[in-house]
Amino acid sequence: MIGVVDGRRVGHDEPSTAGRRRRRRGGRARVRLGAVVESEVGERAAERDDEGQRRQACPAEHAVVTPVTAGEFPRRINDCIMHVFCVVVQGEANDRYEPLPGFFELPAFVWRKLPRAGKAAVVALGVALVVLAIVLSPVIQSSKEERARSDAALRAQQERQEIAQIRREQRPRFARGKPAGTDVAARERLVASAAASIKADAGRRSAAGEFHGPILRVRCEPYPPSAAPTPADQVPSKATGRYKCLAVTSDIPATAGNRKGAVGQIYRTKIDFRSGRYAFCKTRGRPGELAVRADALVALPQVCGG
Repeated sequence: MIGVVDGRRVGHDEPSTAGRRRRRRGGRARVRLGAVVESEVGERAAERDDEGQRRQACPAEHAVVTPVTAGEFPRRINDCIMHVFCVVVQGEANDRYEPLPGFFELPAFVWRKLPRAGKAAVVALGVALVVLAIVLSPVIQSSKEERARSDAALRAQQERQEIAQIRREQRPRFARGKPAGTDVAARERLVASAAASIKADAGRRSAAGEFHGPILRVRCEPYPPSAAPTPADQVPSKATGRYKCLAVTSDIPATAGNRKGAVGQIYRTKIDFRSGRYAFCKTRGRPGELAVRADALVALPQVCGG
């Protein structure tokens, strides 16, 4: 419906006075709201600038408590969360990740990770160890030489004791039988007399505990075996004869692969067929492989056949 009032057209298609007032008020409100928003933005920017300056001046005291309204609280919470997140992410970015190297590269990796003071301490420790080694080297060398002299003296003492024991064990024993001359039978009896003397001596040694007995028998053969295939007692022209005798303590029976044998103590004897005198000595060899490869510590007396 359209009408004319005071020369103006009025109706439903034209805004009323109240409507115009509301529009004017809405425009003014929007203007004020924009001003408030711009003011708030400026204040927050100023606050952030001030807060950044305070952080640079005193990082440990950068937290500032300011009162907030109910409408500002969610925004401030979001700002705080975003700020903490940015700080953490920045810290993680600054702490560069470096994977653990292999075993042979580990010393260089540890050296790079050490601070300057740690590197200085490591260098100082190395220098101290070198100096300590230089200082202690004469002491160590002297101790080694002293130990070597002590071991040599102990070995020499043991060897002297062994030599004395061997000389006592190999000391010659003397005996006399009936002179045989060139009589072969008398010469054989003289060899048997020497064997009997050896058996008696071995029996006494066994009873004293020097070795295990009993003495079963004594058998003698020419010495050295390869030098005289025929015994000296069977050669009337020979004035003396050397024999190697075994005082048997046990017999070894024959087997399918081995001949029978005997175990006992070895003696040497030298017989003078013209005078009937003879000397015999118990021999003392070196045990184990040394008995074959090494010379005897004490030579057998020449009176017993050497």
